[in-house]
Amino acid sequence: MLLRLVSDSHHHLFGSKVLRRYERTCINAWRDQLSEEGKNILDWQLSKYDLVQRMSDDKLVCFYCIWDKTCKSFAPAHLFSLRQAEGPPVASIFLQAEQRKRLKADVVIASGRFFGLEFNISPTKSVERRNLSDLDFRVREIKVWVDPIAAFEKTSEALLNIDASLPDDYLATVKMPNVQSISKWKV
Repeated sequence: MLLRLVSDSHHHLFGSKVLRRYERTCINAWRDQLSEEGKNILDWQLSKYDLVQRMSDDKLVCFYCIWDKTCKSFAPAHLFSLRQAEGPPVASIFLQAEQRKRLKADVVIASGRFFGLEFNISPTKSVERRNLSDLDFRVREIKVWVDPIAAFEKTSEALLNIDASLPDDYLATVKMPNVQSISKWKV
């Protein structure tokens, strides 16, 4: 009992390299929805992460590289096309425990890398407390909101089809010398 308490405290403070069964279930469910290219990118990224940090009663599970916290060394070929720093989840996985407790996990990508999972409620508090590695959630449904590989291609294509221009008075103002007075304002 004391050893378990020390182990739980260590993992809470310093993170871990080990995924819990329900976390693996979520990642595998999302992985199964990806193209081969997406699977290869995810697999490569997961192989590089050496820290799994759980926060907010395990509702947020984040993946890091201790040696490269911002993953700047990841080559573009090892990143998803979806490169925004923050955004809505790319997928939602709906789980159910044997005790009829339901749980949702959102898959988060940040700056082209799989950043983590965000649960709507604490997985550890949603069922009776017992060995966390044995928590058995089953996938009820998965919804993919954004394809992280095709996202860039679709966005670029949409931008090319926009027929818009800036107003002429704005363009004229921008071309003027450094400081301009407009009423009480200096630009």
